[in-house]
Amino acid sequence: MFPSHSHHLKGDVCLTRPPYRDGKKLRAVKVYTIAQESKYLLVQNIPSVRGVIEQLLPYFNQYGKLEQYWRLDGYERIDSSTDDAFFDTVLIKFLQIQQAR
Repeated sequence: MFPSHSHHLKGDVCLTRPPYRDGKKLRAVKVYTIAQESKYLLVQNIPSVRGVIEQLLPYFNQYGKLEQYWRLDGYERIDSSTDDAFFDTVLIKFLQIQQAR
């Protein structure tokens, strides 16, 4: 059998985790995806009509204060089945991680 190393032994719950990562139950290990760790939100398939992005911003503000947003020119979607010339992609940055979820 292989020798057991101290860093492989199951320990108690983690008490050094940042508060925004705390779950409902204390656990030794917790798994996160990039969607849970990012302040950014990528919004695709917005019609390329003047003023549409500015009209959508109040809806995103309902979830939290926006720090900044960018219209991504030349953003190519891998799964694009429509013409990219008629749709925009916007990258939105929220002030807090919880708001971008």
